[in-house]
Amino acid sequence: MSHIHKPNDIIADRYVIENYIDEGGMQQVYSAIDKNIGRKVALKTPKNDSASLRFKSTAICSARVIHPNVAKTLDYFGFDKREYLIEELIDGKDLNTVFRNNFSYLDPCLVAFIGHHLSKAVAASHSADVVHRDLKPSNIMIVGGEKFRDIKVTDFGIAKLVDDEINEVFSDTENVESSIAGSKTLVGALPYMAPEIVLNKTKAGKHIDIWSIGAIMYFLLTGKTPFTSQFAQIVINYHTQKSIDPILHMDTSRHLNPLGNQLLGIIKSCLDYDYSNRPNSEQLVQMFSSLCYPIQERKYGHIKYRRGTHGWGFIKNIGPNDTFYHTEEVFGLQASHSERVCFSEYPGLPQARAFPIIRCK
Repeated sequence: MSHIHKPNDIIADRYVIENYIDEGGMQQVYSAIDKNIGRKVALKTPKNDSASLRFKSTAICSARVIHPNVAKTLDYFGFDKREYLIEELIDGKDLNTVFRNNFSYLDPCLVAFIGHHLSKAVAASHSADVVHRDLKPSNIMIVGGEKFRDIKVTDFGIAKLVDDEINEVFSDTENVESSIAGSKTLVGALPYMAPEIVLNKTKAGKHIDIWSIGAIMYFLLTGKTPFTSQFAQIVINYHTQKSIDPILHMDTSRHLNPLGNQLLGIIKSCLDYDYSNRPNSEQLVQMFSSLCYPIQERKYGHIKYRRGTHGWGFIKNIGPNDTFYHTEEVFGLQASHSERVCFSEYPGLPQARAFPIIRCK
C-alpha cells in the first residue's frame, strides 16, 4: 500500500508529518511534530475504511492504559474524513527488528528484563479491563534500541480491530489457511496467539495475553516460536496437549542456567492449555519480581582474544580499554575470534568485566 501521507503534510493545522515509520495490518505510523508545543509524536491512522470504523473506540480503550511500560496516548481526532491517534514517540526500535537484525536468541538476563516489564504493562492493561490480544515482538518497543534501556508496549488500542479480523478469517473454515496467509495481521500474530482465541472465541479473555507473554519469552530464548502457526496443527496441538520443545543451549553456562530454568518454569505456566491454570497478570509480575537479573544496558564488541574453550578472553569495544570475559559466562554458542558479541559491562581491575555475553549474528 502506498503511503497515506508525505513529509510536511499538516494534519488538523497542528501535526506536521516528518517521516513514514512503518505499518501493520491495520494502520500506518508516522513521526510528526506537534506545532503547539514543539514535541515529536507518533501519528497513527487506519489504512482503510473497515479499520476506521473501530478506530475511535480502540483509541479510547488505549488511553485508559497508563503505565511507564506502555506508550502514552496523547490525542485522538478526526480530520478530512480520516481518524488519527497521537502517541508518545519512542526513541528506539521494535523488539522484532532488534532481535532479527542482531541475534539468534537472547540470554536469560535479557529475557527476564523484557518479560518483567512486559508483564507489568499487561497488568496495568488488565487492571483497566483492557485485553491487548495482539502481543508480539513487533508491538514491543525497545527504548535505546540495541542498548535495551527499557521497553514500552504499543497498540493496546487495536484489540477490537484484531478481533474483527480474526472473526473474518476463521469464519471461512474451508479456506482458513489461505485467509491467514493473506492477513498481514494474523501472519505475525498467530505464533504468539493463545489457542482458545482461535478455537473458541467465547474464551478470549485476559488469559490470552498471558499465553502471548510465554510464547514471546520462548521465542527470545530459542529464536523460534513455541508452536506452529498452521491452523490444522494448532487444533492437533490443543487436543494432544503438545508441550514445548526443550531448550538445548540452556545448560551452556552454569552461571546462567539457574535463571534460565526459572524462566522456563514461568514460560510453561503461561503456555498451559487450560487457561484457568495460567497465572494472572499480577501473579506473573510477582513471579518476575522474584528473579535476580542485572539491568545494565547492553554494549557490543568483538572477540579480540580467547584462551581455550573453557577459559577467558577479551572483548574489543568502542571504549579505550578491552573488556575481560570468561567463557562460562557466555550463553549458547561460544564466539570465535573477531565475532561480534552483546554484553553488559561491570567495573573491574585491571579490566572491566563482561556478564552475560551472547554471540550476535
